[in-house]
Amino acid sequence: MNILLINNHGIGDVIMSMSSINYLLQNKANKLLILLKSKSEINFFRSTCLFARYSHRISLYSKKSVIMLFLFFFRLNYCYSFGSSAKKSLLLSFSLFCFKVKIASPYVYKINCFNRFVFVNSSKLHKHNFFLNCVSGTPFSSKRYTLQCTKYDKAFINSIVFCVGSGSNEKHKRWSAKNYVQLVEKLVSFCNHKIYFVGSKPEEKLIENIFNSLKTSTRKSAFNLCNKTSFVDLFSIFSSCKYVIGTDNGILHIANFCNANILSIFGPTDFNITGPTGSNVHVINRGYSCSPCYLVSGNINGCGVNACMQDITVNQVLNNMIYNLDLRYE
Repeated sequence: MNILLINNHGIGDVIMSMSSINYLLQNKANKLLILLKSKSEINFFRSTCLFARYSHRISLYSKKSVIMLFLFFFRLNYCYSFGSSAKKSLLLSFSLFCFKVKIASPYVYKINCFNRFVFVNSSKLHKHNFFLNCVSGTPFSSKRYTLQCTKYDKAFINSIVFCVGSGSNEKHKRWSAKNYVQLVEKLVSFCNHKIYFVGSKPEEKLIENIFNSLKTSTRKSAFNLCNKTSFVDLFSIFSSCKYVIGTDNGILHIANFCNANILSIFGPTDFNITGPTGSNVHVINRGYSCSPCYLVSGNINGCGVNACMQDITVNQVLNNMIYNLDLRYE
C-alpha cells in the first residue's frame, strides 16, 4: 500500500508522530510519502535512525515541493493528515475526492469542514498516542519512539542546556529574558555546571539579550550555541548533558527524543497533549483557569499578557531543579 502522510507543523509534531510513522512502515505502507512543513523538518527527519532504516521506502517533501508530489498522487491508496493546518492544504482537499482520508485533529475545537473525515481527540490524549491510535485504528498507547544515541560529547557532560525559544510566531509561550538571566546567575553561583543555550534563528535576539545582561564573571561559564548546531549536534548534546530547561518548543522535544532529564515551563499550551513525556520529565505550570488557552478557546496567539508564563518565578524553577532533578550545591 502507498500512503501519504501530511504533517504541516513543526519539529515537535514530527517527533510526536514518529511512533505512528514507525507503525505504518511496519504494518501498512510499502511506500510512505511524507509532506512536512519545511526543509528544517525534512533535515531533522533525515538525521534520525528511523529514516536511516527505512530510507528506501520513504520519500520526503516540503510544502514548496508539493507539485512534485502530485506526480505520484494517483499511485496512492490512503492519506493521513496530522493536525488542523491540513484543512488549508490543496493536496488534502484534492485527495478527499480520490481515496480514503483520515484527518487527526488533536484539539477538539479545530473540527473543520471535512468533519466526516476527522478523527477527533475527544479524550484529550497526548499527541503521540492520539496520532498512533489514528493510524492503527486501535485505542492503545506505546512508548515514544526515541533516539538511541551512540555518540556522546564529553564537553557537555554535567552541563545544563537551555531551550528558550518558541519559534517566530508563538512568543507568548516564552519565559522572559530577565528570568533566564536571574536563573543563570543563581545556577553559576550555586553549582559548577556549564550553561549552554541552543536554539534556531528566531531565538537569536532573545538569547543575545540574555547574554548581554549576564555578569562578566558569569559569561565564563555560559555559552551561546544558538543557530550554531546541526540536528546531529543536538542529538549528541542532549544525550550527554545533565539537565535541559525549556518551554514548549521543537528543540525541547528533540531533547525528549534523546531521553534527556527535562524541566519544562508550560502556560498557554496543554502539557498533557503537547508536552514532553517520560519519568525523567518534570513540568512547571501555574494552573490558571484560563490556561491552556490553546485548548479552551483555540487562542493560538495567546491573551497578550501570558501571566501563566511570567508568574512562574525564578525560585520556583530553581527549587524544582533541586527537588526533581537532584541539582546539588557544588
